[in-house]
Amino acid sequence: MSKGKQTLSGFARQLIVKENAGEKISFSTGIKNAAYLLNYARRHVPALFYTNIMTGILWGYLNVASSVLVIKVVFDMIGEGRPFTNVCKFLLMMSGILLPALGVIYFCDKRLWPVLKLKMGKSLHAELFLKAQKVDLRCYDDAGFYTSFIWTVREAEEYVYKAVNSMGNVLLSILACLGVSAIMLEIDPIILVIAVVSMVFKFLFRLLKTRIEFLREQCLMPLVKKYEYINRVFYMPDYAKELRMSRIDRLLTEEFDDCISKMDTVYRKLQFRLTALEICEQACNVFLTNTFLIFVLVYKILIVKSVSVGGLSVFIAAVGKLNSMYNGLLDALSQFVQSGMFAEKLRTFLAVEQMVTSPKNAAALPALSGDIEFRNVSFRYDGSDSWVLRHINMKIKAQTKAAIVGYNGAGKSTLVKLLMRLYDPIEGEILLNGKNIKEYDVDEYRHSFGTLFQDFQIYAAGLGENVKMGLVDNKDEEAIKEALMTAGIAENLCDLSVPLLREYDKNGRLVSGGEAQKIAIARAFLKDPHTYILDEPSSALDPISEYDLNRTLFELSKDKTVIFISHRLSTTRMAEQIYMMEQGRIIEEGNHEELLARGGRYAEMFIKQAEKYQETPSFVS
Repeated sequence: MSKGKQTLSGFARQLIVKENAGEKISFSTGIKNAAYLLNYARRHVPALFYTNIMTGILWGYLNVASSVLVIKVVFDMIGEGRPFTNVCKFLLMMSGILLPALGVIYFCDKRLWPVLKLKMGKSLHAELFLKAQKVDLRCYDDAGFYTSFIWTVREAEEYVYKAVNSMGNVLLSILACLGVSAIMLEIDPIILVIAVVSMVFKFLFRLLKTRIEFLREQCLMPLVKKYEYINRVFYMPDYAKELRMSRIDRLLTEEFDDCISKMDTVYRKLQFRLTALEICEQACNVFLTNTFLIFVLVYKILIVKSVSVGGLSVFIAAVGKLNSMYNGLLDALSQFVQSGMFAEKLRTFLAVEQMVTSPKNAAALPALSGDIEFRNVSFRYDGSDSWVLRHINMKIKAQTKAAIVGYNGAGKSTLVKLLMRLYDPIEGEILLNGKNIKEYDVDEYRHSFGTLFQDFQIYAAGLGENVKMGLVDNKDEEAIKEALMTAGIAENLCDLSVPLLREYDKNGRLVSGGEAQKIAIARAFLKDPHTYILDEPSSALDPISEYDLNRTLFELSKDKTVIFISHRLSTTRMAEQIYMMEQGRIIEEGNHEELLARGGRYAEMFIKQAEKYQETPSFVS
């Protein structure tokens, strides 16, 4: 029980630190950032931007004309003794003006803007997806950046649209307020002054509420991420078997409850302030806008006798409309500023600079495989003091077969990431064909390799698209089928149009772990690269499939370089050069026979694995 209390109080302290550390954004900054969103919409979907301005002006005119101006003119006509027919003609004329304007507004709102919003979302997400594809992998190692990135991608379209929509609402509210104020000024300036004072106080209260609400959303962001993750675990088929075969659900449920408790802490901490501001705003509305104004109006009617019953009707309509439009203006400004606060996240994400970049005058890549060399390479991840790789020196000759082996956590996969320039070394350099790999165009360099990562993915797309991966458009169906069969996929399963997975296709085909790995291997075969890099290529394959894959790979790669990364030595024993890694260092190197004869860590690892296959099972009759 005390432990739970410490967790909540600790979280509350973090919340206060966040708040005091400058998480809040000023009103002026919010406006500037919202202007950035408006400019983005104007450049990409100008029709959405300008139609919002047009409808804002129309709505502003309609609000003044329909609720205050019409009432004033009608009462003036009655006071002047105009015939009833004249009043009817005026009302018909106003209807003829107002109805077409309403038709234009509703057409934009219900028909035009949803289409333009989709167009804007397409443009915005294309830019975000491109940035996500280009941003350095190191950014994904930062949990804070990753959380903000998820929020940005998920909310960007909605917030840009809200900024444009809020601009229209701000415009209509300002025009309506100015129109109603002009009418009130003509009738009685004192009542207008009282209304304006009330508006100023309400604006200040609403601004404070907006900043607190945005702070609350920021504090909830990591908790919502965790909340959604646990929700996904309980309904995604990937976790269904383990949930039923274990008691992990208890831990997840506890985490879920803890998440809810922390969210409750955020709400409780900030809700008091929001409630206090809401009470102040409503008190201002009740006492200044309603009670005091009514008192002034009653005084002018009964004591001063300066306001007629008709004038009273106009005043009531004007004050009500002014109050309504001003509340609308505050809501629109709050949304506008909140969109601007979000824009800070969007601008920060889009402004992230790549550290792994191509040089201006990139060197030409070798047509054939060249020597790959690591010279005193060391690396550690951002924010960590521990070296993942330390003083790596190795040279893999062109058109040879090399293996990098070691237990889990030795640094093998990180070595591949450095070779692929997903990260750059902290110290040392990596060479291809005698040149630092930083001298090549980064995209061309990466695409020249046939790489199978340990954590490869299968996508919710056709089988053919899962093999082509958008990199080999010129390949025909027969070439794709040949790559699949070479990787070990049976011919009767090579229908390229069959969708994989069931994310959004109920007829999608579910693939086993072994089939998925063969599809990933087929990608490398289809590219026909100068170098194959295979990180745990047979981890999901049975021994026969593993043997067939190794034999096929060696046949196909006689004039290519092949680099195996594995801790299963049955895959690597045929390599011409083997590097044994441990704790981020190369501790042994040589071929299989040499390393066995040396009797070191490689020999120990090989013997342990070989014993598993050499043990003779005993049977009990």
